[in-house]
Amino acid sequence: RVVHAIYPERDNLFRSIAVSSEVLKENKKYFGVQCTQCGTEMKKLLKCAKCKSVWYCSKECQKKNWSTHKPTCHADERSSGLYKLVRMFSVNPVLMGYLKCGIVFECGLLDNPRIGFDTPFLARVEIAIEPSDVVQFVGLYVNDPTVEEKLEGMLQVNSITPWPSPSMQAPLTPKRLNTWRWTR
Repeated sequence: RVVHAIYPERDNLFRSIAVSSEVLKENKKYFGVQCTQCGTEMKKLLKCAKCKSVWYCSKECQKKNWSTHKPTCHADERSSGLYKLVRMFSVNPVLMGYLKCGIVFECGLLDNPRIGFDTPFLARVEIAIEPSDVVQFVGLYVNDPTVEEKLEGMLQVNSITPWPSPSMQAPLTPKRLNTWRWTR
């Protein structure tokens, strides 16, 4: 016998801290995507046909970036909604606030306040979407006819890695470095 318990106030608690759809729509105008190679801000996305997880402004930039991107490029049929996920995550001030706190703690920024002062500090954040109801998720795999194909999911931060680190190969492009200096 399987017992599945859910905190009775879960939905009310979530709604009380959730950002309104009006705020998310308003913040979308501040979201931009830059070319992975040259940093040009783009309105129309050209993405890697294989992994669909990096964006370019032109075929030329894609070719220039291939030697850097190739080691991490792999086919992923689930990434068709990646842009929308990244955009909605980025425009949500509550999620971004939690993420910034996670980066501060995980990367030891409180212990060393000079990090990011003289040189850029970046962090790689690996996220995933996990099913919010595990019982329904398992039902998909056992072909339970009562389970709908569209399930609710939750965003999960799997890791935060400071940059530079050996696992993150490419340094900032000159344009991105200049943007960092200007912003700082």
